[in-house]
Amino acid sequence: MFKSSWTKECVVLGSGTKESLKVFMHEQLGIHLKDEVFDIVFTRMDVNRDGLVDQTEFAVGMCFLCNKSSASEADLLFSLFDTDGNDAMSKAEFTNMVLSVVGADLHSFFSIQGAEPAFAEFLDSEYNRELLDFYNEVKGFPDKYAESLIPIEEGNRIFEKYVKINSEKQVNISHDQREEVHQNITHAMSVGETVLPADTFKKAADEVFCLLESDPFPRFKKKLLTEQVRPFINGIWLEAGLRQWEPMSKEIFMKWEVKTPELFTFIKTLQTSCNEAISAS
Repeated sequence: MFKSSWTKECVVLGSGTKESLKVFMHEQLGIHLKDEVFDIVFTRMDVNRDGLVDQTEFAVGMCFLCNKSSASEADLLFSLFDTDGNDAMSKAEFTNMVLSVVGADLHSFFSIQGAEPAFAEFLDSEYNRELLDFYNEVKGFPDKYAESLIPIEEGNRIFEKYVKINSEKQVNISHDQREEVHQNITHAMSVGETVLPADTFKKAADEVFCLLESDPFPRFKKKLLTEQVRPFINGIWLEAGLRQWEPMSKEIFMKWEVKTPELFTFIKTLQTSCNEAISAS
């Protein structure tokens, strides 16, 4: 029944294109993957590299994804991205894995040690580092100040530095957000308030973070994939005790993965979805 269900979704004679397989997995099996991760899954299933996945390839691929004999989800992750199957991950494979798993999620990328400084350096080269600086300064206000209140002096400092027109590090936010922050601070000062709500800059910070994800982050990822020298990846290699030309073994990869567990939670979700799909078939 599982195979016949797949046959129904195939576009031509029992074989399916990448797009038809993605629709099938999403709509019929309830398996939701980021585009970059799905590309890797499709490549793994398309054994004969004809750009199609037939019934046998699909069944074998699903068994691979559902394999419960793996020591951990890290085993599956390593196998997915060890594209040449030599039980070692080159820098290119590792970089592709990181960027595929992260997708467009900058928060996920920042969970990797050394990732944020690398992105900050890239922003320096584009002369828009102020976006990240502003976000980092205000994101912790609710936790930093007691009773979720920002001292008026601190709020005004942030406004004068980042939000005010022609300020030292003016950030690119909408006119409405700029005015809202300005009015809140001006009103508080006019009535003698000594504190501001901790969420005074939240909407502006969210807007800035969305801008970072949608604009410079895609360019940064493209540069990371095409650059011959990758300081960010080199740093991970150095920390792992690897020579820069050495590939990363599965053992070393699993030690690295333990330090960044939140990055790979999708693997457990993927396995669960695949197993549920098979059980229901």
